[in-house]
Amino acid sequence: QIRQLGRSDDGSINVKARGQQRFRLIRYWSDVDGVVWGEVQIIEEDPPLRTPRGAFAQLAASRSCRLHTSSPVMSLDVSPMKQQGHMDSGLDCDTPSASDSSSQSSNSTKPSGQSGENTNMDEEDYICSTPSSSRTDTKHQHQYNAANYSKKPLQASLAFWPQWAYEMYDPYSLACRAADLWRLIIKTPSIDELVKKPDLLSFYIGNQLPVSEPVRQKLLEINGVSYRLRREIQLLKACDLIKCGYCKSEIAKHSDVVVMSSDGPLGTYVNNHGYVHATITVNNAMGLALEGDPTEEHSWFPGYAWTIASCASCGSNIGWLFSTTKRHLHPKSFWGIRSSQIADVVDVEQQQEEE
Repeated sequence: QIRQLGRSDDGSINVKARGQQRFRLIRYWSDVDGVVWGEVQIIEEDPPLRTPRGAFAQLAASRSCRLHTSSPVMSLDVSPMKQQGHMDSGLDCDTPSASDSSSQSSNSTKPSGQSGENTNMDEEDYICSTPSSSRTDTKHQHQYNAANYSKKPLQASLAFWPQWAYEMYDPYSLACRAADLWRLIIKTPSIDELVKKPDLLSFYIGNQLPVSEPVRQKLLEINGVSYRLRREIQLLKACDLIKCGYCKSEIAKHSDVVVMSSDGPLGTYVNNHGYVHATITVNNAMGLALEGDPTEEHSWFPGYAWTIASCASCGSNIGWLFSTTKRHLHPKSFWGIRSSQIADVVDVEQQQEEE
């Protein structure tokens, strides 16, 4: 999909396009005119599967049962919070990528409900609730998890695996969890409709996560909606900070992310020299030094002037400060952080463990 066209001073044309499907580059070459060509293979996405309808049965309503029980009946005598712990620890497993999915799929262990047989539960069987903005710490997150369990209908397991084990791989259940974590960062635009389409949600979050480009590339290469959503949940919970890719100085928090484009908090922009910049917009930033005077020339955001911003600790170019030149625009200023200049989540986790 062609999003933008622009002519350069030398007569060439810059094209900004967005791919609609995942693909693998088989080979590329240049013709006699210097034009680069490529041969690609379209990667087909398998439709998301559902937990078998016959795996669980609705328990009959009982006044005495509800008076003594504030949460659903759990299988195998495991408490709701322990089950949540099992689901979270299960997310630590490796996820197959586009290059190694064939070998991983034969070795991975999943509940029998993921075989694809009789996976026809209705979308209404899972209810996603929106967490409030005050749930930002671990304690509130645990309270929210417990509240979610208390809202679920009472169900008895008719299969070998308990319900929480199925939910570890059920795309629709994982989509609810990923969406709840995403709402803690981005309140608008709403992603409620995408929750009903886990495959589309996994690509939306994967494209918009405030992570470095290598991490994003590996994330989008993962085959399988469930595996991709599980990795996104890991990333959403792993780190709340955006740090400089060189000196690891703190730049912003995930809660500072603001949407300034119809594409979401992360957009791809092309400057007048043809260089492409994937940029995350945040309303607050720290540890950045401005260089030069503001200018509106070739600004990506009409009505805003840009100023180069560099890391105050190491001097590396981080992005830009965009300040409004018109009174009616809001916000008055925001920052554009280049995703290629931020630290990988893996590097940040290792640094925190060493400290």
